[in-house]
Amino acid sequence: MKKVVLSLVLIVSILLSSYQVFAEMAFDYEPNNSPDDAFVINGDSNIMSTISGSNDIDYYKFYVNGVVDTNISLTSPQGLDYDIKLYDADFNEIASSELPAGNSDIITKKLLTTGMYSIKVYCFSHKYSTSPYTLSMKSIDVKGNNKTGYKGISESDIKNTTMSNALEVNNNTLFRAKVSSLNESRYYKLAFDNPFDLDISMTPPKDVDLDIKLYNSSGIEMGSSTNKNEMERISKSNLLPGTYYLKVYGNYFEFSSNTYEVQIKSLRVGLSNTEIVVDDSVPRVNGSLPQALLLYVGPGQPKFTDKDIRKMLIDDPINTKEFVITENGAQYNTYINSEGRLADIVTPEKINALTLDKIDSTGKLDLIKSDYLDFYKNAERKNSLDYFSDEAVDLALRLIKTDSSVKIYIAIPSVDFHALTDEYIEPVKEKLMKGIKEKLDKVDPNYWKKNIEGFYFSTEGIPYYYSWFKPDKTIDFNNPIVKTMSSLSNEIHQVYNKKFIWIPYYGGSLDMEEYYNKDPLVRIGYIANRTDIFDYVILQASYYFYSDSKNIPFVEASVENNVVLDTEQGIIGGIKSSKTIIGPEMEIDKNIAPVSGKEGDTKAYQERYQEYVKAFKETKPKYPVAFYAGSRDDIFNEAVYNAVKSFFEKSNN
Repeated sequence: MKKVVLSLVLIVSILLSSYQVFAEMAFDYEPNNSPDDAFVINGDSNIMSTISGSNDIDYYKFYVNGVVDTNISLTSPQGLDYDIKLYDADFNEIASSELPAGNSDIITKKLLTTGMYSIKVYCFSHKYSTSPYTLSMKSIDVKGNNKTGYKGISESDIKNTTMSNALEVNNNTLFRAKVSSLNESRYYKLAFDNPFDLDISMTPPKDVDLDIKLYNSSGIEMGSSTNKNEMERISKSNLLPGTYYLKVYGNYFEFSSNTYEVQIKSLRVGLSNTEIVVDDSVPRVNGSLPQALLLYVGPGQPKFTDKDIRKMLIDDPINTKEFVITENGAQYNTYINSEGRLADIVTPEKINALTLDKIDSTGKLDLIKSDYLDFYKNAERKNSLDYFSDEAVDLALRLIKTDSSVKIYIAIPSVDFHALTDEYIEPVKEKLMKGIKEKLDKVDPNYWKKNIEGFYFSTEGIPYYYSWFKPDKTIDFNNPIVKTMSSLSNEIHQVYNKKFIWIPYYGGSLDMEEYYNKDPLVRIGYIANRTDIFDYVILQASYYFYSDSKNIPFVEASVENNVVLDTEQGIIGGIKSSKTIIGPEMEIDKNIAPVSGKEGDTKAYQERYQEYVKAFKETKPKYPVAFYAGSRDDIFNEAVYNAVKSFFEKSNN
C-alpha cells in the first residue's frame, strides 16, 4: 500500500511540476488584479503578461532599499494602447505615462527613497488581447548599484530546503528544527579548515521516521542513517577540510509539526577527546527557573510599603520570592554627570543628525525626527537613570531585609528613541549596573552576590518603521536595539556573571509575506532562536487586555517546544540554535475584581485570565514565568492577590 501511495505522490509531483513550467511560459502572474495581490518584482526585470479581459488590470510592486533612479517602460501589443501608473507606499500616484498606440510608455523617476512602490498596467478603453505586453524596469542607486527588489528577510534563512540555500551551523552545536510538510528536506552547511572527525546524531519527533545524509561540497554522499523512528547517527573519521552538507528528511515523505534535535560534534584530527568542545545550544533544564512577580517603581507609581512587603513574604505569603523591579513606562533620558548636573542621553542634535540608512521607515525620515523631538520634549528631565537606580535599590533592600532568600531582577528602562537606543549603552552600564552594585555593596556586599539575579530589558519589541532589522546580519541584525541588547548582555554575563531576561509582546500586525521581517513577532523570534543575548525570553500574549489578541495557543506552543514559533507554527529563522529558554507571562489586574454594575466586564476578564491558568498552571520546573499584576494598588486588590498567590502555589507544587 505504501508503494501505491508513493507512486501517486510522484505522479502528482510530476503533474504539478509540468503545470508550473507551463504557467511560467504562459506569463502567469495572476492573481494580480488589485494592489493587495500585486506581483512582487525583485530587482531589474522584463515581464511578459497579458490583459486578458475588459476589466483586467495588472499590478506589480517592488521595494527600494536606499535612494535610486528608476526607469519603467511598457510596450503594448501591436494595435493596442496600454498605459502605466506608479504609486508610493500609501498608494498615492507619483507618475504616469499615457502615450497613444504605437509608442512605448516610459516613466523615469529620480531619487525614489526606501519603501514599497506599485505599478499599474491597464487599458483605458478596456480593450484586451491574448498577445502579451512587455513591462521592463531598471533601477540604479546614486552610487551606481542596483538597489531594487525586496531587501528584507533572506528566505534562505527560513526555507533551507535545498543544498544551495542550506543554513550554516557551528561545527559543535545542538539545535532544533522541523520537517513540517510533505516531501520537505532541511539542509545545513558545515565548514572545516583542518582534517577532522565528525559525529552527527538526530533525534526525531516521537513516532516519526526522519533520516539523515551527509554530502561533501560536490554533492557526493559521504554517509547516511535510516533507522526506524529512532535516533539517527553518522560518525566519520579523518575527513578532509572543506564544506559539507547535512540533510534531514522524512522517510516515505513523513513529516511533523514537532521539532527534531540535531547534535553535531567535531574534533580536529590529532587532538585528544578531552578537547572536544560541544555547544549544548538547546538547554537541559536543571534546577529552578524564574517564577517572578513584576513590581513597578517610578514617578506616579504607588509605592510598596514595608507592610506590603511583609505581607507578600511573611504574613500572607504570595508563594514566590522572586521579583522583577521594573519601571512604569516613563522615558528616562538623563543621568547625573561627573559635574553633578543632569545630562541628556539623546539630544535634539543627535535626532536631527539621523540619516535614512539608520531607519526602516519607507523614507519618512522627517516624520521620525518629528516623533523623536516630541519624545524628547515630553520626557521629564528629572527622570534620570540615577533616580530609577535609587528607587530600585530602595525596594530591593527592603525586600532583602525582610527575607534574605529573595531573588531580584532589575529593569533597564525602555527607550522610545528606537533608532538611537545604542546611545544608552554606556550610561546604563555606568549608572544602573555599576551604580546599583556600588549602592548595594555599601550596605552589604553579599546582597549583590546572593540576591541580585540579573537584569530585565524592558523595551518590549523591535518595532518596524523606526529601525532596520536585517536577518542576514546574525550578530546584531544591524539594529540599534539589538546592538544595545548584545552589548549589555556581554556586560551582564561576562563582567557580573548575572542573568538577562526579556519579556516582549508576542504579536504581529503585518500579515503580508513580503513584510515578514518587519513583523515584531518575527524580530523577537530571531533574537530568541538564533542568539544567546538572553537567558530567558518570556512571551506576553496580551490576551487579558486585548480580547482580539488570541495569542495564548501560540505562546503555549512556543513554550512547550522551547522555540519561538510564528502563527503558522513555523520556527522563526528556521532553527533554534540558542541556549535561550522560552516561557510565558501571566497577566491580570484589578479588572478581575467584582464591581457593581460591571458584572459583564468582570466576568470577561475572569474568563480571559482563566485561559492563562489553563495553559500555564504547571510552570515548574518546565519553563520560566513572569507575572504581570499591575502596579502596587492592583497587586494588593484582594481578588488579584489571591489569584497570584494561588497560581504560584500550584506552580511550585
